[in-house]
Amino acid sequence: MEIKQVRRQNDEYLCDIDVSVEEWKQILLDKNLMLSTYKNTLIRFYNEPGHSASCKAMGEKYKLSPTHFNSSITHFAKAVQKKLNRFEILATDGTPTYWAIPMTGKYLGAYFEWTIRPELVQAMEETGMAKMEIEMEYVQEIDKQDALTNSCVNLILSAKNLILTGAPGTGKTWTAKDIAEQLIFNEISPDKSLQTKRLKNSEQFKLVQFHPAYSYEDFVRGIVVKTDGGMPEYIAENKILGKFAQESLKNYEDSKKQPQLLSKENWIDEQFEKFVEFIEDFINQQNKNYELSDSVKIISIDGDTFRYTGNSWKNGSLKMYFKDIKQIYIDENETRQDVKRNANISAIARQHASYYTRITDRFKQFLKDKKLLYKPYNETLSSAKEKNYVLVIDEINRANLPAVLGELIYALEYRGEKVESMYDIDGDNSLILPPNLYIIGTMNTADRSVGQIDYAIRRRFAFEVMLPKILEIDGFDRELFEKVSKLFVEEISESIEGLKKSEYLSDEFRPEDVWLGHSYFIMSAKKPRNRRLQYEIKPILREYLKDGILKSSAEKIINELQ
Repeated sequence: MEIKQVRRQNDEYLCDIDVSVEEWKQILLDKNLMLSTYKNTLIRFYNEPGHSASCKAMGEKYKLSPTHFNSSITHFAKAVQKKLNRFEILATDGTPTYWAIPMTGKYLGAYFEWTIRPELVQAMEETGMAKMEIEMEYVQEIDKQDALTNSCVNLILSAKNLILTGAPGTGKTWTAKDIAEQLIFNEISPDKSLQTKRLKNSEQFKLVQFHPAYSYEDFVRGIVVKTDGGMPEYIAENKILGKFAQESLKNYEDSKKQPQLLSKENWIDEQFEKFVEFIEDFINQQNKNYELSDSVKIISIDGDTFRYTGNSWKNGSLKMYFKDIKQIYIDENETRQDVKRNANISAIARQHASYYTRITDRFKQFLKDKKLLYKPYNETLSSAKEKNYVLVIDEINRANLPAVLGELIYALEYRGEKVESMYDIDGDNSLILPPNLYIIGTMNTADRSVGQIDYAIRRRFAFEVMLPKILEIDGFDRELFEKVSKLFVEEISESIEGLKKSEYLSDEFRPEDVWLGHSYFIMSAKKPRNRRLQYEIKPILREYLKDGILKSSAEKIINELQ
């Protein structure tokens, strides 16, 4: 079997396959191979300009799931590979892939576009398939993984929080990424290396792995020490979830704003950035501070704040937050009393209203001097689009969840409501998990060294059990999978209800919690059978013996695996 590699050339993903027009014609005329779904999908792609489209665009055009088109092409490609039986295609990360047999691909912005190969286009034209009508009965040939992903997507859209549970190797993290990509991009990349890159570059996706030492201060909010002129300063700041919740909340709130207000806010952001540059240049070029009054001056720019101090102050300096200044301007506060009564700004800004009033006046004067005038709302502008944000927590049960989540246990259930953190930022200790933030956890049920999830947290998550399964893909060692499965179940079943415990499995364990998953049995050039057995499968089975998960009677079977 020849190994062929997908390669990247600029934004295109190409693979040289040697399938001729005549071979494609034989494939298209093979009634046993060509399901109606394959025909209809190829015809629809053919009818697109340049025979090119993304699965998302096809889904929107034909009012079908993008996953349907992804699945149809993938299954068609698998059938072609099996019929030809002369090559295997590897993605850029070395894992098996299939779409590159009938298609070439490239990224267009956030979406992946497929183009039918020229030889296949010619074969469709010469066999008459290109002129065929779409068959009336359009049956979706979605494989089990697609069906599971779709089910989980529907589940998390309503529940907001989902945990995928199962034994090692059952594809929990793989499925979590599929769900995340579907939620964010409304399609799933056939090439998982492309999916990894796509999610990594998306501001709407985060992945974190928990461990026993993980804490609230690592995950939500914590104290950091910074120095100001040699003086240590203890500051509370948002961590992974705190920052991500803040970003998703901003998008959610922006999506609810009228276009007029959003347009003005965007304009203010642009002009305020110029104002900050103006003050920074003044401090650097004049080599002196920017005075707010005879006794108070701005001494530096510190992130999203002005740092200011007074001539007679003995306790260092204070921070003036950009967001508060902009909000005071938007709310058209004119006096110190207006600022003190403004509920839209932080407690610190209200407490130091005099200084905030002065800097806002300086901003107004800057706009006037530079003749920067806001243009009235343009009717062609649209509101911000609400986006989905997805946080994947790998090995979620390895941390002490009640301690890590703290008050957010409540926020998980009551989305959009404020909860009070033990730490305040800018005088505000509230935290909000917005409705457009989705949390997916993975949970290894075979690991007894970590705690289980308590009932208070459990009832705030939906749970999906991931079972080992037979994969209909090249490289899957079904024979070995079935042999190892006999240590856990009498017969392989697709449902928990159909599982019957093997005689080799200890009484206190359930097969769905420890049954070794299918990913261990996917063989490739980099991971052949002997290497998988020696370094992955046998070691974990022997650990199961040591931990009492498998009975001693299983030892002989394990040793005889080869």
